[in-house]
Amino acid sequence: MAHIRNLSSRAYISNSLKESLGRFEMYRYSFIYAPTGYGKSKVCKTFFKNYSGYTVLWIDANSSPDIFWENFCNAIKILNPSFAASFKKTGFPDSEEDVNAIINLLSIMNSDKSSALLIIDNFDNIMDDNLSKIFASAYSSTAVGFKYIFILRKITSQNIINLISKDEALGISKKELAFSLEDIEDYFRLNEVVLDKRNSQNNL
Repeated sequence: MAHIRNLSSRAYISNSLKESLGRFEMYRYSFIYAPTGYGKSKVCKTFFKNYSGYTVLWIDANSSPDIFWENFCNAIKILNPSFAASFKKTGFPDSEEDVNAIINLLSIMNSDKSSALLIIDNFDNIMDDNLSKIFASAYSSTAVGFKYIFILRKITSQNIINLISKDEALGISKKELAFSLEDIEDYFRLNEVVLDKRNSQNNL
């Protein structure tokens, strides 16, 4: 079952999923991936809203690469105007030269804020081989207090799969997003509905 139910206008998030999401602080890149219907965006909006100690920015990549890049640069500008100008000058990477330039920028970019988190929704709409190369090369270049979360339906890039499998990037899949029997019972309990085990199984 997907995490799409509301609890006081918020997504219900199980304790185990909260623990998984909280691990983003240990990584530069985090990837949250599952098919449509698992409530990925709503879970992230609930969990990261007013997240203590972080400036949280949100971009929806459900657009053209050029529009996405413009929004990306505008978000970076809030945190570091000089680097935003450099990203904008380079443009959305479509050549090896662009890829190398962006890898270099990511390797030295710091945030003026103490901690910053950029969440990019629908990332698979603009994900391509060039972006995959950037992440594979730049994951270990730690920008102080600057982290990224990518929300997408599936991961097809072997570079990204390798990062997650080596625990060099955080991966949260439908396994973590799915409800257990205990989650279902807890959700309904919070809404003052008592379920027995049989009814809980029917809601899986």
